[in-house]
Order: sequence, then C-alpha cells, then structure tokens
Amino acid sequence: MSPIQHGRDHDEDKEVDMLEDDILDGMDTKPATPEPPRQVYLNDPAYLKLLPIREKLQKSLRGADRDISELSAKVDANSNIAVKVRLSDILKKDARCIVRCPSC
Repeated sequence: MSPIQHGRDHDEDKEVDMLEDDILDGMDTKPATPEPPRQVYLNDPAYLKLLPIREKLQKSLRGADRDISELSAKVDANSNIAVKVRLSDILKKDARCIVRCPSC
C-alpha cells in the first residue's frame, strides 16, 4: 500500500469518526451497567388490594380451561358414538338391500 493510499484511508476513517460523532452528539447514551428494575409497585396499597382479585381471576380461568377440556372430550366421545351408530345403521341398511336384491 502506498503512503498516499494509507493517508487517504486514515483521512476517511477520521471523516467517518467525525460523522459518527455528529450523529451521536446529543443522543442519550445508556449507562454501562443497567439499572435494576424498579419494583416500587410491590408495596403500593392499590396493587396489594388487587392481588386477591387477580388470584380469583386466575383460578376462574384455570377452572374454565378445565371445563372446556372436559366438554371437548365429551363432544369428541359423543361424536364418535354418533358416527359409529350412523355407520352401523348404514351397514345394516346395505345388508338388508343385499339380502333383498341379490343382483346388486
């Protein structure tokens, strides 16, 4: 690399650094170490008052999920029974048709 080329690269690096400084100037920088999250709300009386309500809601949701699962299982079981009954009816009907009409 020629000294002229080396000088141009160095100048371009300086220009890039200056451009970065111009862009970043005035922007808020984050601290090197993150601040621990604030948990002041844990001691707030309004929050503490809501905790039992939240627990009841969560319990209700779990119960509703369980009820939906049970109902879904019953519907699946009943659907299977209905399909089996319908299939056996069709087979019986076909068997009667075959007995009555041997040419089919």
